[in-house]
Amino acid sequence: MMSPMMVKEMKATLALSILDSIRQRDLSVEAAAEVTGTEIERMRALVEKREIGRFGIEELVDILDAVDASGPRYGHR
Repeated sequence: MMSPMMVKEMKATLALSILDSIRQRDLSVEAAAEVTGTEIERMRALVEKREIGRFGIEELVDILDAVDASGPRYGHR
């Protein structure tokens, strides 16, 4: 079992990866919500307010996978 501190660190790392992937793909919050199947208000909470406590680790992993699958990073093929 992971300690609360490890969970917090894992969520923070995943959130940073999600934000970076969104930025690299030049996605708006709305587009990121659409490609991940996340409600727009929840995506805003993550992207604009950095409210990672509202998300579980598995949900953050799923969001990251969906953003990564949405297309190549800006400037890359």
